Amino acid sequence: GGTTHGFSPTSFLQRPALWLKTITKYGGTASSAPNFAYEYCLRPGRVSDATLEEIDLSSLRVLMAAAEPIKTDTYRRFLHKFEPYGLNPESFYVAYGLAENTLAVTSYGTKTLSLNRRRLNRGLVQTTRAVSEVSGAIHLMSCGRPIGDVSIRIVEPETRAVLGESQVGEIWVTGSSKCLGYWNDADLTEHAFRARISGDHTDPGEYLRTGDMGFLHEGELYVCGRRKDMIIVRGQNYYPQDIETIVEQASPLIRDGCVAAFELQGENGSQEVTVGVVAEVLNPKSKPDARAVSAAVRSYLNVEVGLLAFVPSKSVPKTSSGKIMRHRALEMWLGGEFRVLEQFDYEANRDETPAGNGQSPLADLRHRYGFTGDEEESLVDVGIDSIDLVMLMHDLKEMLLAQGAPALADKIDIRLVLHLSIADLFRLVSYFEKAPDQAIVQFQSLLRSFQDEQVAEERALMIKDRSLTFSPPNPVLPAPSLESPRSILLTGGTGFLGPFLLRSLLEQTDAALHVLVRAATPEAGLERLRSALNAAAETDPKLIERFEQRVVAVCGDLERPSLGLDAANWDRLAEEVDTIYHNGAVVNYLLTYAGMRAANVTGTNELLRLAFSRQSKVFNHVSTTFIFGWATKQRLSETDNNPDMELLDFGYSQSKWVSEQVVADAARCGLSTRVFRPALITPTVEGGGNNFDITMRLLAFMIKYGIGVDALNQVSFLPADVTANNIVSIANLPDTVGGTYHVTRDDYSNMSDVTDIITELTGQRFEHFGLRDFIPEVIRRCTRDDLLFPLLDFLTGSVDNISAMEFKRYDSSEYQAARNSSPYGKPDPSLRDTVVGIVNFLRRNALV
Repeated sequence: GGTTHGFSPTSFLQRPALWLKTITKYGGTASSAPNFAYEYCLRPGRVSDATLEEIDLSSLRVLMAAAEPIKTDTYRRFLHKFEPYGLNPESFYVAYGLAENTLAVTSYGTKTLSLNRRRLNRGLVQTTRAVSEVSGAIHLMSCGRPIGDVSIRIVEPETRAVLGESQVGEIWVTGSSKCLGYWNDADLTEHAFRARISGDHTDPGEYLRTGDMGFLHEGELYVCGRRKDMIIVRGQNYYPQDIETIVEQASPLIRDGCVAAFELQGENGSQEVTVGVVAEVLNPKSKPDARAVSAAVRSYLNVEVGLLAFVPSKSVPKTSSGKIMRHRALEMWLGGEFRVLEQFDYEANRDETPAGNGQSPLADLRHRYGFTGDEEESLVDVGIDSIDLVMLMHDLKEMLLAQGAPALADKIDIRLVLHLSIADLFRLVSYFEKAPDQAIVQFQSLLRSFQDEQVAEERALMIKDRSLTFSPPNPVLPAPSLESPRSILLTGGTGFLGPFLLRSLLEQTDAALHVLVRAATPEAGLERLRSALNAAAETDPKLIERFEQRVVAVCGDLERPSLGLDAANWDRLAEEVDTIYHNGAVVNYLLTYAGMRAANVTGTNELLRLAFSRQSKVFNHVSTTFIFGWATKQRLSETDNNPDMELLDFGYSQSKWVSEQVVADAARCGLSTRVFRPALITPTVEGGGNNFDITMRLLAFMIKYGIGVDALNQVSFLPADVTANNIVSIANLPDTVGGTYHVTRDDYSNMSDVTDIITELTGQRFEHFGLRDFIPEVIRRCTRDDLLFPLLDFLTGSVDNISAMEFKRYDSSEYQAARNSSPYGKPDPSLRDTVVGIVNFLRRNALV
């Protein structure tokens, strides 16, 4: 009526494009739907690009999500997808209501709350404050504040006592919209509509018992789930929608919104309760890996799925509005009404399931990597995945928090996890499970000895490593006098910057190019290089022709003695090569110095030994501005080299500092060298490259969640192709031998400048925070599925150092002068063009 035109996407469910076009055509101002309808609109192919170009949602004053709990990811993705087409973020909100209150209870919810999942399972509300809690966090959408004269109480359903803001209970409602009762059912009316608070004589009101569990936080209502649907296992509360979401996400073969989780009683009179799950599959002939799905639930929720059954589509019962009927699903399961395509039973497969029901932090690792628990090697030695390292570290912190030792939990870092042997870790966890009080005492002692010893040992090793490990020939033969190199050895050709260095060498020189690459055969090595070159940027036929004619794959490894080369290949390179470009390195923000030493330091030594062999060679070393660590000096010149190892506290910066010191030692022994220190390398302006570093991960996260940071720290974004081009162009100038160059932008900018351009390009708006407030916002939003998650500890642990570096600048005058004097030198692209490339890269790789 009036000027309000209402449309429901549920009504247009089979044709979401029609719903959008109808709002556009008639200027619809109000619409509402459950979560599954918004999710449906986001499915690939449901709304074509052509339709998107036609729609205009700016007339909507109200777009409400209600009827079932809305997933935070659905809300965020829907807003992100349709905001460029006129959807006002202030118009899109979550509400809560029920027929018994005709209808609305709360409205205008737009906030997301990140909560400690384990505490929530015990009925306690604790917002996520520490990185260690992220892996066990749950994100809930606010349903907004009570509307009109509605009053809400959170009540313990059995005792009927009012609970505090930090506790979960049943949601009770009263107000003039509350119905009188159920037709012709006096007993149920008395129970549901006339509930009274116990022990509070100041509140004589009669409340409606909603049957929903939730809590109030800062005046807003958050709904956890239906009380009757709640699953209680070993005294812990689990909400079925959490389990269902994880099952859906565990396999693309499972239908979204078609999973039912319920509580199963043990058989033959057993009192043990387990979780039952029935899931529809997209194709009966393609069934998901049941063990992997079960493991995903175990990993996220720390609960075992006792039963997992896959059924055909349209099997899981739903209400007319699309809600999952969990109790009916349980009845159908017990009655044998489902046509089961495949069934996984935990008890029947117990021997093949990780020990400990997922209770031990090491249970999944034991299963995945085949550990016995007696290995004396470290986790790095056996090649454990970095995600697993971070998860293990967080699990250890959670274990300490659960034992009431938060001070110890704060001291857990990746260095400790990497330092201990696998056997030590298993013993430690076993102590905590059997005798936690004694384990805490032992752990305190371990931490005290470890932290002091580790720092001292690391520093001593770095000092020892900063000199050449071999004696160069005396006298050193001078490098051949050449107008341009004839034979070049390149390392790191398949990595971050390497493909662009290879391209620039093909374009700017006529030299034969030997590229060190890990491969079983030269043919396989060439294929790796060819693929990396094609993936980095568009290649023209002339460049491919040069590649086929001039590139030779050298099968080797920086971490092995003599680069993994036999004597014949070593001698051949020593004889033929006149120039080396050393770009290869392990780039990892989690590993310690010891973990990166072989590739980044020993490998540099071996290349320098090759450079001194037979004829002397020109050595071009690609370093990094990270050799300054967290230095706070306001202006760092190209002649600075951090001689006192100040503020080097993570493995990458330490290993790159040492490798540069080794190159300097070689220069003192008579070798012709150049050192190039890039700052932050970004994709090309076309979006090409393979830049999955911390910068891209952070920017993808910021765009995903719409948060920005206000800080004055210099951001020197330089595209990979420009960086590589200018390194090669300077290295081809004979008068630059012996120089050190900061390969950084000529101008200064900060992250606010970057996010302003992203807003201009994409329409994505950012809520900006100061640096110290930004980190808690990152923690609050981050999930273990975010690309940033593995680096979250590194980022949050570095915030004080980043803040102290606010005014640090890199002088690059020598770089600029050399670049400008070369006929091949390229100026910096504008910051806008650089950010365009970043956005194109993120989109091309589906990171935003």
